[in-house]
Amino acid sequence: MSKKTGAAVMQARVGLCMIVKDEAETLERAVRSAMPVVDEVVVGIDDRTTDGSEAVLATLEKECGGSTRFEVFRFEWADDFAAARNLALDRCTAEWVLQLDGHEVLSEQSVESFRKMMDIVPADTDAVGLRVRLQAEDHHHVGIQLRLFRNNGRVRYRGEVHNELVVDKARTMGVGDIVIEHVRTRANRATREAARNEMVPRRMRERLERDPRDTKALYYLGLHAHEAGEYSEAIAYYRRYLDASTHPEERYKVLWHLGRCHYLLGEHEAAREAFLRGTSERWDLAECYVSLGEMALAAERYPEAEHWFTLACGRSLPLSGVFFSEDFYTWLPIHKLCELYERSSEPYKAILAGERLLKLDGVPDTYREQVEAFMPRWADRIIEARAVPRAYARGYSQAPLTGLPERGAVVTRA
Repeated sequence: MSKKTGAAVMQARVGLCMIVKDEAETLERAVRSAMPVVDEVVVGIDDRTTDGSEAVLATLEKECGGSTRFEVFRFEWADDFAAARNLALDRCTAEWVLQLDGHEVLSEQSVESFRKMMDIVPADTDAVGLRVRLQAEDHHHVGIQLRLFRNNGRVRYRGEVHNELVVDKARTMGVGDIVIEHVRTRANRATREAARNEMVPRRMRERLERDPRDTKALYYLGLHAHEAGEYSEAIAYYRRYLDASTHPEERYKVLWHLGRCHYLLGEHEAAREAFLRGTSERWDLAECYVSLGEMALAAERYPEAEHWFTLACGRSLPLSGVFFSEDFYTWLPIHKLCELYERSSEPYKAILAGERLLKLDGVPDTYREQVEAFMPRWADRIIEARAVPRAYARGYSQAPLTGLPERGAVVTRA
């Protein structure tokens, strides 16, 4: 069975494989998004589900009229995500498996790219990494995850919580222009976060008891403590992680988180040391530059702040399994330059930075409107050709540090 669109034919059969729990609000949208590229739909429903997910799937199956194979089953939750995913995988019959969650959609713009990729994927490739984009509430974090793989019996899931595919890395490839987007509702987010905040620390501590140098356990325990505002505990986990890990992008993210924790504890020299170490390990990434710039800006060291923000501009978002915020690789460093030039009374530079910012897509409305409001004022300052006192910078002087959140701010899981 193949999906046909005009003359284009997908040569390999693809099956959609999902496990869901109480996600009826987004489940229909998730399945529909994949229908143009799949030949079967296999959905395992957690036996604790009470929201009528089966009815949603039954309606979709009826609409297909037999053109797409559906299999829906209930399974008993055993506190193990990998086991649940493998149960669903066992029921897939397609040559390839596309894995989505019930709150994820294959973007409409990615459908044609997906079809073309399936026609040319190398024969020695067992798994393909696709770009996963989180929501605005998660600061548009994106990362590459192995979501498409051959149903050959060798590729399986492992890991009770943060599960991963067991696959030969030499037989994988990444594709950046095929995007899976999160569309989770606010209620579902709250429910899942509560469950995750109970399950993740418990499972990670169990792993750490078995292996005190388990980097995955140290990483997620550090993030959990960080999110909970337990900054000293997070620092201890992060330092243990850095002693044990050689993963370049993950080490960089941990150094950035480490610096933020020190900053929130008022330990500014330790924070600066962590950020500088981050830039030395990964000079090509943006977050530590932004944070160093924000520290310099807060201390009114304007030339230094300009140095760091300028270095952050134009960095390329890494094609990595580690999640990075798109904001740091698009509009955010440029906005920080606007803030800097407003405070340092350099209206000409502020206008140039503002023009760069307003040409970009994806700038949050609040920041776009802020810069639009300041542009005429900056022009007036140039025309007046006179010095402007620092007290004039009211609009930006009270803005919170974006890369260095205030105490108690939520740090997005990455």
